[in-house]
Amino acid sequence: MKRLDVLVIDDNQLIRFTTAMLLKQLQMDTRTAHSGLEGLKFAHEHKPDVILLDIMMPDMDGWAVLKEIENDPELSSTPVILFTALEQNLFTSAANSSNVKTILQKPFHLEELSNAIKIATQHLEAK
Repeated sequence: MKRLDVLVIDDNQLIRFTTAMLLKQLQMDTRTAHSGLEGLKFAHEHKPDVILLDIMMPDMDGWAVLKEIENDPELSSTPVILFTALEQNLFTSAANSSNVKTILQKPFHLEELSNAIKIATQHLEAK
């Protein structure tokens, strides 16, 4: 099975860096984007297997990015893991997108990240 290609979209540099390091420990190829707009550009260029998407970002929040992903024929089948520092019960009901496979609350551990990736990419294993 090929290595998974994961795109991390988060405006916080430390979170992007540490998440990328954790993904590398899990033997995954990783790209990072510092904004929603940059993330959408990278998603179009590289077609990641899964996107980790922060909710609270200044230029274009995660909900706006998610809507763009859902409405884009090239990206609409890409699984998304929302990750945020917000309390999960505050936004779970708003995550009714078929793209959203799970929600990861910050801070998280390697095992939680690994489980979220497994949930988000189950459909790839079936192929």
